[in-house]
Amino acid sequence: ASRLLKSRRFIRWMDRLTGGLFMFFAVKLALSHR
Repeated sequence: ASRLLKSRRFIRWMDRLTGGLFMFFAVKLALSHR
């Protein structure tokens, strides 16, 4: 059960990290194209 919880937490963290990176690059692109 703890293993499942750990993987679930990891997936949640990865999703958050990916979202943050995507937003960062989107903003960077928008600013550079101005």
